[in-house]
Amino acid sequence: MKTIKIITTVVVVAIVIVAGALVYEHFSGHSTNNSQNSLTPVTSIALVNNGSTTMINLSKANSFVYAKSANNGVFTIHGSLSRIVSLIPSVTVTLYALGSYQKDVKGVDQFSTYPNPSNYDIPVLTIGESSLPIEAIVNLTPDAIMTTTGYFTTQEINKVVNVLNIPYFVFNPETVAQIENTNTILGELTDTAHNATIINAWMEKNIDEMSNLTKNITNESSIFYDLGHGSSGIYTAGNGTFINEMFQIDHIKNIINATGYPEVSRELVYKGNPGFVLIDEYVNQSRFLKDFPNLTAVKDKNYTTVLNDSFIDEPTFRTIYAMFWIGSVVYPSHINMTDITAFNNFTHFDLSPAPHVGIYG
Repeated sequence: MKTIKIITTVVVVAIVIVAGALVYEHFSGHSTNNSQNSLTPVTSIALVNNGSTTMINLSKANSFVYAKSANNGVFTIHGSLSRIVSLIPSVTVTLYALGSYQKDVKGVDQFSTYPNPSNYDIPVLTIGESSLPIEAIVNLTPDAIMTTTGYFTTQEINKVVNVLNIPYFVFNPETVAQIENTNTILGELTDTAHNATIINAWMEKNIDEMSNLTKNITNESSIFYDLGHGSSGIYTAGNGTFINEMFQIDHIKNIINATGYPEVSRELVYKGNPGFVLIDEYVNQSRFLKDFPNLTAVKDKNYTTVLNDSFIDEPTFRTIYAMFWIGSVVYPSHINMTDITAFNNFTHFDLSPAPHVGIYG
């Protein structure tokens, strides 16, 4: 299910925009000539607090918001968001690290397991692909819903935005810089911007450390990440993804040149002949080994199953742990997990369990 969530983020936003106005007419029974009745992604937010206005650019995080009350392409928020329903684990994790989870999050999806919502009496909303629990959301009276692209139908999104008048934030960071900008934006929206600055500094410090650890690597390894079988091939992570950027920071070459999360053929994998293979935790390792008996990585036993793919597949500050873990299994003589600067020592944020707990399954 988690692998499907990644793949479904690769969608065409234009389809959402065109269909939005027609769907609203179905829900409201009114004409859709008013532009406010359509779904138009907005990237500019005016955050008004104590008489001062902060402009937030969501595009820096490859993100946007659908909001009925957006005027001239700007959505205005008075104060800060304090009743958030997070339907994507990456946002939930980030809000927790920022210190916003307990005070501002009023509901999460069933995949948001870090932190454990039961420890904070946070309601869990069961979602399915293309299935928004509208009634449960209404009962929580949120001032924002946060999720990612390509998971829910245009009809449901339009009902939330144009009928219920709930802003619908879509976060889809695909680079480390965009992950850091997501931290900053969520910090600004929840009055925890200072904490976002500290977390970003921790991320940059560890990226610099990785650069120091890998600068003497002369024999660069190559890699392939098996995200699961599709209709005609294997899904993987390619160019333009934060996963690929992790490989680059680790000084590892991705054998896939395609962009996004493509479905590639077995022949292409053999042609790339990776020196190392990562296998997602929901993929049958035995099947991969059976399909690729003559791959160099298989012959040399240079493959491993990811035991907790939330670290690798979710764009959050915990990507740092994934980056070091991947580096340590590919270059064990150069990189070790103990090389990471401890999160709590650097930030003085006491997250329980600590953010690295669970990376080994």
